[in-house]
Amino acid sequence: MYAQVVVDIQNDAVDRVFDYLALNNTKIGMRVLVPFAGRTVLGYVLGLSESSNFDASKIKPIKQHLDEEPKIKPEILELCKFMSKHFFLRLSDCIRLALPSCVRLDSERAQLNYTCTLIFDIETAINMIGKRAKSQLSVVAFLSEQGEANYLKLVELFGRSSVNAVIEKGIVSKTAIRIMRKPEIEQTHAERHILTKAQDNAVKQICNNNSTFLLHGVTGSGKTEIYMSVIEKALSENKTAIMLVPEISLTPQMMNRFNSRFPGMVAVLHSGLSEGERFDEWERIFSGEAQ
Repeated sequence: MYAQVVVDIQNDAVDRVFDYLALNNTKIGMRVLVPFAGRTVLGYVLGLSESSNFDASKIKPIKQHLDEEPKIKPEILELCKFMSKHFFLRLSDCIRLALPSCVRLDSERAQLNYTCTLIFDIETAINMIGKRAKSQLSVVAFLSEQGEANYLKLVELFGRSSVNAVIEKGIVSKTAIRIMRKPEIEQTHAERHILTKAQDNAVKQICNNNSTFLLHGVTGSGKTEIYMSVIEKALSENKTAIMLVPEISLTPQMMNRFNSRFPGMVAVLHSGLSEGERFDEWERIFSGEAQ
C-alpha cells in the first residue's frame, strides 16, 4: 500500500504529493514523520493507493504515525484542496491554516491530573509494605479511609518517594484524568425572546433555502437572535454551526449569550487564548462535544 503525502515545508518546489510506503493502519488525514532530503519532516497523508507511478525500489516507508486516528477530517482536507486550487496557495500552507499549531506540532499536549486508589485491602497492603516503612503505611491508611486521592495531594502530605514506592510495588494504582482547559465565561441567564414577524420571516427564509443571505439591520435590531434561531434549527438536524465575531472585544458578551442559549455546546477560538486552551477547545470541536 502506498500513501500520498504532502510534506510540511514552505517551499514552492516541494508543493506536491510524494509517494511513501504505508505502515500498518496508515489512514488518510494522519500526521506522519517521513524521510525527506536527508532529514525527517512532518507530513500529512492525503490518499492511499495499491500502486504507484514511481519506481517501487526507490520509494521509502513512512517512519512513524503521530496519531492513532486522523487529525484532519475528510471535509477539511477537501476544503484545503479547494483553497489551494482556487486561491493559488501551497497545499501545505492550507493545512497549516486548518490545524492549530499546538495540534500540528504537538507542542501542547493534553493536561493530565492523576488520581490514586488502593488496590488491596488494608491488611494485605500492610503485609506487602512491612511495618518499618511508616510513611508508606500512612499513604495506604489514608487511601483506605478516603477511597481515592489526588496524586499531588498525596505527595504534599506524605512525600513523593513514599507515594511512588507504593505505586511501584503495585499496592496503589495511579490513573490519568484529562483536565479540559476552558476560557473563563461568565455564567449568565439570558431570557429567550419571542421573534418579531420580521425576524421570524428571516429565519424561515434562511432555513428553507440553500443559499447565501445578507442580513441588514442596525445595532440592536435583533440580528443575533436570528443567528441563534437559525443555529438552533441546524443543531436540531444534527448539524454544526460556526459564528464569526467581527472583533475580539465582542467575544465575551457573545459567548455569554450563546453559552446561555446552548449550554455546554459552545467552543471559542481566538488569538487571546493560551496554547493549552486553544488545544482543548479544538479537541472539543474535533470530538463533536462542541457543536
